[in-house]
Amino acid sequence: MRFVYILLDNKIQIEVQQNRNKLSPFIRNKKVISNLSQELKSQEDKIIFQYIKLLSQTQAPFKIDKDFLSLELIKIIEKTNFIFSKKNIKSSLKKVNNFSLIKILVTKNNYKIILPKKLKILIDSFFKEKVSVSYYFEFDEIEKDIPLSYNIEIPLVELRALAVIDKEYKKKLLNIFNIIINKDALNTKYLTLDELNKLKENKLINIQYKSESKNQKSVDFVSNTLFKMKIFDKDNLSSKNLDFYYSMLESYLQNKNYIDYEDKIILFDEEDIIKDIDNKTLLKVFSYNLNKDIKTFINKIINIKNLVDKKEMINQIKLNGFNATLKDFQEDGTLWLYNLYKNDLDGGLLADEMGLGKTIQVIAFLLLSKSKKNLIIAPASLIHNWKKEILKFTNIKDSDISLTIEDNNFITILSYEYARSKIEILQKQNFDILIMDESQKIKNHKTQVFNAIVQIKRNFTIIMTGTPIENSLNDLWNMLFAINPSLHELYTSKIQPLLLDKENYKKAIELTINILYPIMLQRKKKEVLNLPNRDTKTLFVKFTNQEDDKYNQLVNTFTSALKSGLSGRIQSIALEGLLRLRQYCSIHSIVPQSLLVTNGMEDSKVNKTMEIIKDSINSNEKIIVFSQFTSSLDKMELFFKEVNYSYLRLDGSTTKTNRNKYVKQFQDINSGYNIFLISLKAGGVGLNLTSARSAILFEPWWNPAVEEQAFARIDRIGQEKTTKIYRLIYKDSIEEKINHLVEQKQGIFDSMSSFLSNNKSLEMEVARDIFKMS
Repeated sequence: MRFVYILLDNKIQIEVQQNRNKLSPFIRNKKVISNLSQELKSQEDKIIFQYIKLLSQTQAPFKIDKDFLSLELIKIIEKTNFIFSKKNIKSSLKKVNNFSLIKILVTKNNYKIILPKKLKILIDSFFKEKVSVSYYFEFDEIEKDIPLSYNIEIPLVELRALAVIDKEYKKKLLNIFNIIINKDALNTKYLTLDELNKLKENKLINIQYKSESKNQKSVDFVSNTLFKMKIFDKDNLSSKNLDFYYSMLESYLQNKNYIDYEDKIILFDEEDIIKDIDNKTLLKVFSYNLNKDIKTFINKIINIKNLVDKKEMINQIKLNGFNATLKDFQEDGTLWLYNLYKNDLDGGLLADEMGLGKTIQVIAFLLLSKSKKNLIIAPASLIHNWKKEILKFTNIKDSDISLTIEDNNFITILSYEYARSKIEILQKQNFDILIMDESQKIKNHKTQVFNAIVQIKRNFTIIMTGTPIENSLNDLWNMLFAINPSLHELYTSKIQPLLLDKENYKKAIELTINILYPIMLQRKKKEVLNLPNRDTKTLFVKFTNQEDDKYNQLVNTFTSALKSGLSGRIQSIALEGLLRLRQYCSIHSIVPQSLLVTNGMEDSKVNKTMEIIKDSINSNEKIIVFSQFTSSLDKMELFFKEVNYSYLRLDGSTTKTNRNKYVKQFQDINSGYNIFLISLKAGGVGLNLTSARSAILFEPWWNPAVEEQAFARIDRIGQEKTTKIYRLIYKDSIEEKINHLVEQKQGIFDSMSSFLSNNKSLEMEVARDIFKMS
């Protein structure tokens, strides 16, 4: 049971309806009011019923004349779903909208013309460079804001007033708006931040945002001047300022350019947020709301001081028995380490490019520190080199250096694997300084090597690597965790969320450097050395028709296998397919004959390699050939024997003794060995081969940082001649696709080593392209 409201002339007639889903039948018999009291379902009907009782009407249909209509009553009726009108008793019922109801009930004399107070712009949501908006008129006389699209001929009903908007004043406001943004206001859904800022300067325009709390807040803009002059006093940051800027950084990390702070929405320039604040203030803000350990660590960074000047340092290390001459940038590196040590920092990451003498800087620091018990952990191939360099550049005795675990030696040098296996013994000792060379060995904090080494007790940690970011930014942070484990919280809360979105990779690296710049030092060769030029050429080798046919045959083999294979093996099949294609593009015959028969085939890349080597030998120049596959090195040895070329070879199976012997022979200009075959993995670190003029990278690798490690064997301190690097790539092959992907990824960030996403994801990207995987 409910009421139906029928407009009749200037009054409302109310009838009772039993069937709620139809317009009829209406009950026209005399209905006792007391019965209706219990049968009405709608809350609105019950309120109207109480009003009818006040009018002393006792039976349906009820009538409410114009004189008894109030605005409150009209509002209640407007909420119902059954409002109808008829011009006379005989006309059919017709549903009317709410505004028409009021228009019918009042005349022009019943409402007044009102002036909008301001044009209101309500921000619905924020985007990177713009905002979506809605437009309204604000009034003093009424509570609600009225949309710009509202028809001014329709009266407004608010606060016991009936009104329409003044046409001329509305036009004036819209003209102001259109002049500022040069757009049609009614059709504009988005505004740029510049447009919004211009609008804010006009007193007749009010900009607000409906925040998460559902309250409308005013919008403020943080200009550079305000940012620098009013918000921050970097020497006296209050907790309120820290809280404000912490909120701003949190928004920045979430890719927002605004914050909902106190009673305002504050917009800021995302590009300037890091540039416009000094790094020490940034560190304070980043440690805000973090645990005590990370705050202590960052406070040490903030308060670091230069405790000794360079001249004093140089005199001191000479007095301590250092008998080498450091280059200017090497003096800076030694001084940087010493200041970290004397300021009671936990350690530092020395990330100079390969070939800039990280080892000699650390040796000089050891003498300067006057430490009594030190541990150096390095790849097994570099242990003897460390000992040789220490004995060469210092007065330290051979007996003071141990290559096994002993209690009383000044310096102990161990391999990563040996240190891991003897961790229970090492845990019982206390070291002044722990040095980790080629620290990419601990780039994964989940490995046994990492977990073992971080348990070693020490006062100061030096991490050395020429490739701080080898595969991903995780590499760098994992190394830093070895300096101070509390950095893990800083990483997970601030940096890791950015890595989930590829568009934020650059931001993640930028923030990492800005936060931890005091404990990281990296110099590049081109910045600090006047080395001879290096000419790097990528040579595209074209398949012969036969080679091309065999390549496509291999592609089709794995494409068919992927289509017919079990879904659980799709990835392993694809990765094997990539391996076989890469092998084919190295030397065709290293692909298993059971998979592809290549007997008697020409090998265009081998031909190109022999051509380059022949030119080099004819010019009496030494050359290195790097390959990822030892089976390819095997084949090349056969080719060299056929033409009586003398060569040396170094790979993972080469002993430490032979490794040093081969390097010495190759460096000797009179040794007769002009060719050095080296596996990319075994020869990427710890080799000084400056006697070579040229190097050939026989296959491209997924990560240019690894390639650069190889090239740095010849392009380093001590090189006196122009060097030539040849990267050989088969055109229209997997190698060209790898090269293209690496070039795309390589430019992400130039301030640190090349930063790529995970190699495995790159491989699958190539696999999907080659094998037409979905």
